[in-house]
Amino acid sequence: MGLLALLMTIWSLRRFELIWLMTKGGPVGATETLVIDLYSQAFDSKELGSAAAIGMVGVVISLIVIIGSRLVARAVEKGDVR
Repeated sequence: MGLLALLMTIWSLRRFELIWLMTKGGPVGATETLVIDLYSQAFDSKELGSAAAIGMVGVVISLIVIIGSRLVARAVEKGDVR
């Protein structure tokens, strides 16, 4: 169950195709996510350096989610958290 929650969280952070096909990040950036911004920087603005930096921010956020999930799982195993 914990692995499923972790994967769903990471996949939610990376959601692209549905948002792009329906709104392309609009109106006025209301549905713009990190991945939509990455795509816009890389392919619309041709700013590959900025897109790479945004991608690394996404990796760091994913790592924080993974580490937090592991810490919670260990605390539950030890009985510290219900």
